[in-house]
Formats: sequence, C-alpha cells, structure tokens
Amino acid sequence: MSIKHGQRGFSLIELILFIVIVSVGVLGLLGVMNLSASRQGADPLLQKQALAIAESLLAEIQRQPFSYCDPDDANATLAQSAAECTAGLSQDTLAGPIPAAESRNGASGSPYDHVTDYARNAGLILNDVSDAGNPPRLTMTGYQATIRLAWADTRFGLASGTHAALRIDVAVSNGPANVTLTGYRLRYAPQL
Repeated sequence: MSIKHGQRGFSLIELILFIVIVSVGVLGLLGVMNLSASRQGADPLLQKQALAIAESLLAEIQRQPFSYCDPDDANATLAQSAAECTAGLSQDTLAGPIPAAESRNGASGSPYDHVTDYARNAGLILNDVSDAGNPPRLTMTGYQATIRLAWADTRFGLASGTHAALRIDVAVSNGPANVTLTGYRLRYAPQL
C-alpha cells in the first residue's frame, strides 16, 4: 500500500499556531468591545442612584402646596387669584422663592413651602445633592441636579397665562449617568 502525498492533514504545530492566532484576534475584539461599552454606558449603580435622586426631588416638589399665594400669606387658602394675595406674597411668577429668604433646607430663613419656590430663570442647580433637612442628613457627592419649572396651561386645555399648570423637569447627572424626569402639578386653589 502506498500513501498518497496529496492527502495529508494539519500538523500539530500548524494547529497550535492557528489556535493562538485566532485567540489573540478574539481577545482583541473583546477588549475593543469592552472599552467601547464602558465609555458609552453609565455604571448601573450610578444610573440607579441618579434615578432615585431624581424621583425623590420630583416627589419633594410635587408635595408642596400650589396656591395663588404663598402659604405664609393670610389669604393663602381663600384667594381665587394672585390679586387677592397680601404683602406681595403672590406665587404667580416663576422667579424663585417668595419670600426671598426661603431656601430648600431652610438654612437661610424658612424652608421652601410652595411649588414655585423651586423656580429659577436658568433652573435651580444643586451640586452634591443632599436631602432638604437642616442640617442635611445625606449628601450624594458628585451628583448635580437641575430643576426647571415652566407653565403648562395649554397642555391641559387651559387658556395660556392662567398659570394653573406647571411642568416640572428634574435632571440628575454624575459623569455618564444622566436621568431626566418630568412631572406636572395643577393648581386647585383656593385650597392648598
């Protein structure tokens, strides 16, 4: 019996070389995919914490009264328009806290007591977000929250300028972790 020289298989050395080359290629691909995923995606823990902070801030704001007058005003529960507020305590603008000495945690006076107290022209920005306690009991360093309020009357079929509906946007970020939540608050004055 003679062996034909055209029918030979792979030698052990060729097989080992093939396995090494394919392994290096696969490892290179996996390394590039892992690097790409870590640059574009946020750490799940950071994302979850950002979501929890945004939910907490949105709930905090929506729990506040939304009447024509600041709750410190004598007519707060009875006023049926901003004109019925006394002592300049009308809450019909999105200019910020009224009275101006109010702050989120009450450190510079009394705490926010109305939905529109959270308004600022460019948005209320909180760095190293903490709870609203005085002193704060918990601070989340590295997180930044931006709160923006806008009138949303027409979204609910109300006449523009009635100032009866607010859109509340809460954006929280920490590096690649970004979360934005939107909520609405309707005025049902004269009750708080």
